[in-house]
Amino acid sequence: LTKDRNPALLWSELGRYLRQNPGLAQRVELVFVGNVDPFIFQEIESHGMGGCLRIHKPMPHKELQGHLANASILILVGVAGQKGVVTGKLFEYLFLERPVLSISPSGGDLELILQQTGCGINADFDDSKAIYEAIEKVFQWISTGGFRPNRENIQMYSRRKLTERLVQCMNRMIT
Repeated sequence: LTKDRNPALLWSELGRYLRQNPGLAQRVELVFVGNVDPFIFQEIESHGMGGCLRIHKPMPHKELQGHLANASILILVGVAGQKGVVTGKLFEYLFLERPVLSISPSGGDLELILQQTGCGINADFDDSKAIYEAIEKVFQWISTGGFRPNRENIQMYSRRKLTERLVQCMNRMIT
């Protein structure tokens, strides 16, 4: 995660949420794996969450998958101002069937896919109210067991299904 993609309002609103829910704050860990700009850690610390940080160096993909599968919430940061950009990380996250808290442009493709699959909730980079509500929602899913991904719709995004759709598109073009 680079400084220019830092979801600053996410850290601010998460810090506020945890201050309002101190029992929860003691159980939260923010786990980062790989290359992350140190500025982001400083920002997280400035919102009182330094004790929550767990930082790991880059690791093999298989090992990373273990960390992701054990996470209660997966945070996904899109690209500000780019509604059509869907990061490859989203597809990994879908198949883990863990709640995704996404910060990306509202009304974008990433948000649509999360809605279709029931895998998470999105808030825009600049919308502190929506970010706070998204944080509340994912913690509610965890505490109540209310997270219910749509496995059938998740399968629409498998490599096999996406390749089938691409082949159908190409066949229509040449016939």
